[in-house]
Amino acid sequence: MLHQETTTEKRIVGYRGALVYRQEYGYKLLTLMIDLRTPDEQSRVVSRLGEIDLVEEAEHIPACLPLAAIDVYHFAVIDGTEIELTIRDQEVMYTARYTVVPTGIEEHPSFLWLDIVASSESRCLSVQSTLDR
Repeated sequence: MLHQETTTEKRIVGYRGALVYRQEYGYKLLTLMIDLRTPDEQSRVVSRLGEIDLVEEAEHIPACLPLAAIDVYHFAVIDGTEIELTIRDQEVMYTARYTVVPTGIEEHPSFLWLDIVASSESRCLSVQSTLDR
């Protein structure tokens, strides 16, 4: 029983927000909302396709307790792109990795984790809905 509680506590501590993606024409649109728990925490997201690394830009939004802030990233990717999320403070650094695949987003096992949500809203569906009217 104690082992299950410890595992659950670690899972809660490792939870840091959400990655929402939406399939568009030939690419996926991603929004990452990263929970920062202390003022000295910083997040960084790098998207990598082949030899090209792009450091994504965050919108830093102050938050109320229990969070210090939320970093919001919004960018487009194609299948095969690797995404690396790093959260660090003065003492510790955690990293999570994701891969964009044709069926969605593949999460690589890590202490740090995000909810992964597929959004059903897409321009393709909006155009279809308009045509059906």
